[in-house]
Amino acid sequence: MLKETLKALNIALNKVLSNTSNKVYKRIFDKDYLKVMGQIIAGTFIVAICTNIFLVPYKIIEGGVTGTAIILHYISGQKLPVGLTAFIMTVPLFIAGFYILGKHTGFDTIIATVLLSLFIDITFSISKTIVYRYFPAPDEILDHPLMALSYCLISGIISGIGFGIIYITGASTGGTDLAAMIINKYLPKISIGTIIMILDGTVIILAGVVFKSIEITIYAIIRAFISTRVIDFILNRSKNRLISGTKHYS
Repeated sequence: MLKETLKALNIALNKVLSNTSNKVYKRIFDKDYLKVMGQIIAGTFIVAICTNIFLVPYKIIEGGVTGTAIILHYISGQKLPVGLTAFIMTVPLFIAGFYILGKHTGFDTIIATVLLSLFIDITFSISKTIVYRYFPAPDEILDHPLMALSYCLISGIISGIGFGIIYITGASTGGTDLAAMIINKYLPKISIGTIIMILDGTVIILAGVVFKSIEITIYAIIRAFISTRVIDFILNRSKNRLISGTKHYS
């Protein structure tokens, strides 16, 4: 009796695993999903480069998990890698995203978060060399408001584009953007960009306290505002295209 029961369980388990693996295989090699993966890779790479060139060297925090990781990076004497620290801090949000936003969103978010963490740490040394060779010194930037504002504008636009590309796939990078997507699900009238700006504000203010610089806080707020507006623009444009496409084929 026990032998027959174990045999039946084994058959059932093999069937479940076979069906699951087939679904995963079909999803991964689906043409539409490959396009989504391409967008996630492109978006995370853009954000990683922007983080290492415009944010980390000048202590201009973007808020959220990555911003917190940058703060910890400096508090630890630059011993804690930004990417790995951000990934570890994001793990609890994975679970929430998986259950609240759906399995596919959770899976894509895990991929996006892992890629962003890897890209940040992989490109860190190269970006650091580029910054110190071709970009002004941190003190020089902060001492010239016009130059600092131009950096905020450029980095805000670039990171906004990167995050926007990621968000239109339905994924996130697992930080406050994931928290914002969860909140937006229950409060759809508040845009994702606005929620991110509110959540990131706390981290930005904390950075000003830790680095003892009101200028850093002001520049970070300006940069965050620009970034969130770009994100909202990309998401709204994507929604309008979807609506137009639906009307066209209806």
